Parts: sequence; structure tokens; C-alpha cells
Amino acid sequence: MKVSHLADAMLAGVWVQQEITERVLQVVKTPRRWVPSLVRRTILAFPDHRPLRSVLCQFLMTDDSLRSRACDDEFEVLAYSGNDEFDNHRFDDSARRPVRWQTFGQLAEFLDLEISELSWLADLRGLQRTAPDGPLNHYHRRWQLRRRAVPRLIESPKPRLKSVQRRILQCCLSRLPLHSAAHGFRKGRSVSTFLQHHAGQSCVVRLDLHDFFGFLSPIRLLRLLMMFGYSESVARTITAICSTTTPEHTIERMPQNFVDRRQATTLQRLRSRHFPQGAPTSPAIANLIAWKLDQRLTGLATTFGATYSRYADDLLFSGDEDFRRRAQWFTTCVAAVAMDEGFEVQHRKTRIMTRSVRQQACGLVLNHRPTVSRREYDVLKATLHNAVRFGPESQNRSRHSGFRQHLLGRINYVRQWNPARAVRLMALFDSIRW
Repeated sequence: MKVSHLADAMLAGVWVQQEITERVLQVVKTPRRWVPSLVRRTILAFPDHRPLRSVLCQFLMTDDSLRSRACDDEFEVLAYSGNDEFDNHRFDDSARRPVRWQTFGQLAEFLDLEISELSWLADLRGLQRTAPDGPLNHYHRRWQLRRRAVPRLIESPKPRLKSVQRRILQCCLSRLPLHSAAHGFRKGRSVSTFLQHHAGQSCVVRLDLHDFFGFLSPIRLLRLLMMFGYSESVARTITAICSTTTPEHTIERMPQNFVDRRQATTLQRLRSRHFPQGAPTSPAIANLIAWKLDQRLTGLATTFGATYSRYADDLLFSGDEDFRRRAQWFTTCVAAVAMDEGFEVQHRKTRIMTRSVRQQACGLVLNHRPTVSRREYDVLKATLHNAVRFGPESQNRSRHSGFRQHLLGRINYVRQWNPARAVRLMALFDSIRW
């Protein structure tokens, strides 16, 4: 019995019962009356996502009905040779549909790489785990200190790998559909769109996800790519190119300025496959993997009469007086959903903000409309005033190499939210003698 042929047909396209049945019918010779019931059993066994090929083959080999059917003399299964396309109703703009590669070789050809070079960049054999710093290592790594937290490891891909990651981002990852609640790292979305529905509300609830990138599992990206129609080998390769394992000598260099219960967990994740902070693909992958989290939190917010949006690891909810009365219980529900989806809420950063206090998110005040806080405005105004009186060097306490551009950037940030205040600040800036 050619179970592998059946598995190939089932996995060759979208994971929908009718379309799976049509593909299986292409490889099974008469009689074929048993095919729909086999597909139904398979969908019941794997309802949420396409399984890995090895897992599906194991399931088919242990299916009693299929095994008895295979004993018939007339039973014959052909190799699948179809070329199903993506589930195109998911993509509104045909120009933005992801490029689809059927095989490892097609992916290598598209990226203008030899097969051996693609294997090396993807680190399919896990050699990067022991690679010393130098030309054989694909990443530059540095530890970034944080206050009251475990140091963050920034892993930046070297030019060759970064160019490959950018092509995959442009031609694949950035073209996959995202949830409407996601606003970070997304074309056409910004902090402004993230906050616009939360201004002037009776109650604003802000939560923060702990170690957002660290909780993203590569197996989830693998399953997601397979769900969108990529073959298992291509999905594995894309996942491998976008992920890495941290060498032990880098982990040993971690600064010991802060130790807490999460340090061991963080180091364990770094030793296994993970998405590096510093790779151009990681933000887009984070949005893709968080799709189900966004879907569930949107539904939860609707149940409570609230609005939800997410910017990277910042979760923001807002609603009326009824929502305010139930806000404490609501935060518990959000934490439970996040945990169920493989994330963790930083409870010490959770804020329930009513109209009587300053409702703040992303450094902006939301009580009436998104605007820069009075304190931030006053500090910038004082800096400019003192720069006029005592010279700009006296105010460059952080030793910015381009202090003039730094001040202009801060003024333009204020202009985005409050043009009238920016005019007053610009008048002071023009009075500075450089």
C-alpha cells in the first residue's frame, strides 16, 4: 500500500475536506467510494492544521478501514503529480500573493543559491550550535543590559544571510494575511492606528507580553507555512533560515547583572531553535504566529463590549463604564488566553486606567486624543530654552553625535500629535546658535 502517495496528495494543497478529497481521487483507481470517509477521519484526527508528512503516514498506516481496503486486488494508488495553488480567496491583491516553491531546489534557484549553500545558511544539520565566532558563524551577537530584567541577546544576521532573509520576507512572509488587530511591523499601520480607537474611552486596559520573541516556537511557523500550501521540505527550510541556535560560548558570556527565575528558561530557549531578535524576518513572523492570539482576544474583547489592538508585545483594550466595572476579571481572562496560546503576561506591567487618571500607552496620553504628555513636552521645551541660553553642548548630556538631528526628531514627534506645540518648540530651536 503506497501510503506515502496518499499522504502526498492530501498535503499538496489547502487543508479543506472537499479539496483534499478531490486530490486523493486523482491518485486512487476504482473503486473509490471509501475516499470521502477516509478524508473525514483524517480531518477529525487533525482538525486545526496540516500534519507533518511522517505523522500523517503513520496515521494512515494504522487506519483499520484503509488497511483492509488495501488487501483488495483492485486497490492501486498512483504517485501524486498535481500542482495545487494557494487558497487564493485569502489574498485580495493578486500582485501580493506569496511566491510558492514546491521543492527545496526551486527555493534555492529563486534565492540564487546552490543547494549546498542554502543547506549551510539554513543550518539544517545544527552546526551553528558549536560554531566559533568568525566567518563560519551566520550571526553577530551581543548582550544588551536591561533594568530589572534578564539581559537581552541581539542576534544580527551577517550580510549574506540577511539578504536571503529579506527576500523571503518580501516574497513570502510579508504577503501572508495578518489579523486586523495587529498594528506593529506592518505596512500601513503605525502607533497612530494602534491607538486611534482607544482615545476618549471610559476605561483603557494595557497589558504587556513577557519575552514576546522568546515565546515564538519555530514549529508554529512550520505548521503555518504548511497550512498556506507550502510543502513540508520548503516550510522546514524557510523556518530554518529564519531561526537559529545560540552557541554555548555566547551563552557563557551573558552578563550576570540580574538573576531571576526566568533566566534558566531564557537560556534554554536560546540553546534550542528560536527566532533571533535582530533578524529582519522576526517581526513579521511574530505577527503571523500571534494570529490566533489576536483572534481569540478580539472575540474576548467583543464579549466584554471592548475594543482590542496589539502593537508587538503591547496589548490594548478599551471600553465603556460596564467594561470598567469588569476590567479586573477581564485581565485575568486575557492572561489565561495568552497562556493557552503559549505566551505569558507580565502582570506587574498591567494597568487599568479610568478617566480620572492619565490613560497612557506607547508614551502618549489617550484621555481625549492621542497626544504627548505635558511632562515630556515641558522637558523638551526646557532643553531647548537652556540650549538657547547656554549653548547646545550644555544640554547634550547623553553625548549624541548628531544632537541637532536628535532635537529635530523629538520636535517632529510632538508635531505628529500636537502641531501647535511643535510650532512653539520650533521657534526655540531656530533661536539656538549652532
